[in-house]
Amino acid sequence: MSLTTNKSSASAQTSPAPSPVLSAPVPPQLPAPAARMAPALVAGHRILVECPAWCVVDHVRLHEQRVEDVTHWGEFFGTQVSTLLDDSTAYCELFGRVNADPSHPDPRMRAAHVLVGNGSLEDAFLTPDMADETADELIEFAVQLKAAARVARAANQGLLTA
Repeated sequence: MSLTTNKSSASAQTSPAPSPVLSAPVPPQLPAPAARMAPALVAGHRILVECPAWCVVDHVRLHEQRVEDVTHWGEFFGTQVSTLLDDSTAYCELFGRVNADPSHPDPRMRAAHVLVGNGSLEDAFLTPDMADETADELIEFAVQLKAAARVARAANQGLLTA
């Protein structure tokens, strides 16, 4: 994704120029890809399970004890935030993936949704609309983070005065 920013020369100002509000490009709506039958190992027995086209789980390698435990997820994506005080450790992390739990009692969990986690014991489960809203908020956060970096860089170069 390409971000457009104000790259005017730094001047002795105390606050950055306003950043443009950006929004993620919205891909065209595509029909849901067809599911496929995939092998799974459940309680030592090789069976076939219906598996969404976006699922990357090897259901044979991920041996489950009950068919109800078979879940589906897409590719992981994420980011980590490091700190200048300890560059060998991530201060925090955020990751996501498409997820579905076909045997869950809540129909929203059975449908494809977006899982967002941060390494804690609890994950957030988002509907596609919730994921879009969160992505827009993260884009705005990224714009503000870039603006803060420009201010810090200019201050460190002596271009800004206290």
